[in-house]
Amino acid sequence: MIRGLVTIGTTTFDSLIKALDKPSDCVSLKFQIAAGAYEPIYHAYERFIPDIKTSYSSYDFIITHAGAGSVYSLLEMGNKFAVVANTDRSDNHQLELCKFVHSNNYATTYTVKGLQDISLLQISQEITSTNCVKYKKEDFFKGREIVDFIQGKG
Repeated sequence: MIRGLVTIGTTTFDSLIKALDKPSDCVSLKFQIAAGAYEPIYHAYERFIPDIKTSYSSYDFIITHAGAGSVYSLLEMGNKFAVVANTDRSDNHQLELCKFVHSNNYATTYTVKGLQDISLLQISQEITSTNCVKYKKEDFFKGREIVDFIQGKG
């Protein structure tokens, strides 16, 4: 059985959960649904997963909302994952991050509509077989200079 995790952070993203909550003989999903109103029928779910970063390694693939914390954690860890922008939100920052991930080939990206039209097996195969560019974190190196300037040493 192929195991996948779907995480939406702390906001609601019912349209994503509904799009992926479909029966499958070979893919088992676990949903992290936060305060969402929709509770999955075909797969397990939790509202919140304590220490979610540690649990990432238990899954063959991950599907996440395009929240900066979730996306950058997964990029730094090197997991196989897909990003879906939550366009139900009033701002479009998730769409911008999703475009950034896609244009740099850091991960697979989907729309909610696109996920509705394909099987969970096809989704899992696309995510795990796509050859993405390895993300290289660039450490912020100006921190000491900023502190020195504020303290009047610079």
